[in-house]
Amino acid sequence: TLVLLTALAIGAGATFDIQSPVAVVLSFLALVLGALALGYVLAGGFVLTRRANMWANFLQSPIHLLSGMVVPVSDLPGSLSWFAAVFPMSAGMNALRDSLLSGATLGEITEPLLRFSLSSLALLLIGTLLLRRVENVAKRGGQFDLD
Repeated sequence: TLVLLTALAIGAGATFDIQSPVAVVLSFLALVLGALALGYVLAGGFVLTRRANMWANFLQSPIHLLSGMVVPVSDLPGSLSWFAAVFPMSAGMNALRDSLLSGATLGEITEPLLRFSLSSLALLLIGTLLLRRVENVAKRGGQFDLD
């Protein structure tokens, strides 16, 4: 998929300015790990509801928008950019965009990567608490719903 997207970007006229391959790799890893951290949070909530598909469909577009995958977070209105800071993927996406397109070095993407680390840790903590709730519900009632 990554190769296909790169080929499409080049075909569409994108030009890459990579000054630090390490910055690109770390940014990409931040983006992937941020997505996993958000998925970890959503996993507990989805197990506890009978409407997981509905919630997943409802949340997909706002997550793509607020993570900076549709438009850069800096182009979002003020109130939306504040919400975008919650998603670690937005910091990873900003770092990836800067390191791929603007030639940002590792030192220049340190701030987004630090923000990514803090928000990912917060999401992992919340996810752990939600999954403990799932475990308690399962132990107490022998089932995975809140009824």
